[in-house]
Amino acid sequence: MDKLDAQPDGLNNVTGDGTSSEMEARVAVLEQIAKDTKEILGEMKQDIRDIRQDQRTDFRLLFGALIAATLGLAGLMAHGFHWF
Repeated sequence: MDKLDAQPDGLNNVTGDGTSSEMEARVAVLEQIAKDTKEILGEMKQDIRDIRQDQRTDFRLLFGALIAATLGLAGLMAHGFHWF
């Protein structure tokens, strides 16, 4: 049997026009998978945007707390060493 005459697995019911009788159902399944994947990717993009926004807020809050703590400790040291 020639390589060109060999049919891939699952395409045993080939009609005279070169298509499989199950082809439309398989294409419909693939289209649904593509649609679902597109929706999931859209949701993931939105989730990432939300996480980035939360990161900015959390970083600013943490950085402010770090500066306040550093200045507080510096003030305590200054008071302890009688610099003020």
